[in-house]
Amino acid sequence: MHTITNKILKEFELLPSFFEVMANSILDNNELTKVYSKFNLYEIEPFYAELSNDVIDLNQDLFLASAEDFDHDSDDLYEYFINFDSQKTYFKRWIFGPESRYETIFEYKEEYHKSTTTFINTNGSKATKLCYLYFKEGVPHQYFECTEYGIIEKTYQKEGNRLTGYKIESPDNGNRLVDFKYNESEIAKIIQKNPLGPDTLLYEAGLDKKNKADILKKLENFLTEQIADQIEQNVKIKEPVYCILLEYSMQFPFPPTVALGLVSELEDDFEKVEIWQRYNAPDMHYFSEGENLSIDIYTETIQSAYLFCDNYTENIQWDDEEAHKAWAEEVFEIYLNICKRLMHFNFSSSFPKSPHFLVMAREFEQCNDEKFYELLSEYKKDIGK
Repeated sequence: MHTITNKILKEFELLPSFFEVMANSILDNNELTKVYSKFNLYEIEPFYAELSNDVIDLNQDLFLASAEDFDHDSDDLYEYFINFDSQKTYFKRWIFGPESRYETIFEYKEEYHKSTTTFINTNGSKATKLCYLYFKEGVPHQYFECTEYGIIEKTYQKEGNRLTGYKIESPDNGNRLVDFKYNESEIAKIIQKNPLGPDTLLYEAGLDKKNKADILKKLENFLTEQIADQIEQNVKIKEPVYCILLEYSMQFPFPPTVALGLVSELEDDFEKVEIWQRYNAPDMHYFSEGENLSIDIYTETIQSAYLFCDNYTENIQWDDEEAHKAWAEEVFEIYLNICKRLMHFNFSSSFPKSPHFLVMAREFEQCNDEKFYELLSEYKKDIGK
């Protein structure tokens, strides 16, 4: 572990002891102007907004007239202290209420920029993040982000003065490469290179302007075709299968995991337990997140659709029950359609079907197994499968 990392770790441990003194010194500076916004307008990390898929439309009012000029139920409230002569932010306060907030101090040196963040409530303060952005020849060279979970280090690549990507080292995922793709002067895509699998799309410009209905139809067609094709190509099972199970989470609705249920895995007869209670993908031997079922539905061509849905989910206000319910129903209908379409495939070259065979889906937190089962069982009867 090199010297810079050791220094940052030690500083992070000591952060609560000096943060308040530094914050008060900044807040007493008469050269700073206090402004309010409902947006997170600044971090020192390059492309932080794109990496968090939180790019702000600059063709709108970014600042509020006062701290009361926002929707307390749906908007965030940020307080900034800015030196408009130097165009630098020195302090940011993200306010959750009268007693809870995040506070961030920004420092600027020729060789680096620095931010320190603490969380403050009635129980006191806690260090949450310490970041350094080091420069080389005036261009970002290394970024360090320290939290209680360890340090993430990014070393940037560049062509001239343009950043083209970075190598990231983190305690949980090891080393990875990330590429920046540009459309003339604007960044168009951020792609993480994965040596053991398909690359991961982290950001794509203009996703928010795409049509949701078109995206969902694209997903329905892609998942139906790919799951069917890959089962027919990759699966050769001699014993009876009672289900193909697609399991998903509304936090990240697409893609699903895929599993095949073997009759031999059942501990009792179908008649002794409600059949829809048997569907649980991780309990099945043939499971796409294990080693026994090869299903790859992460190709680069479809990842923008996955990312669109992830962003759509994240942008629904946490307390907007009607919006969450409507989105869950839309996702349910897509999975229902996929299951119905998969029911028309024979799969006889891949496995024998049990008399109870069904293509099923479930959201593992909503307990919607029974609803899927009733609708899909009725559909199976209607088509005579």
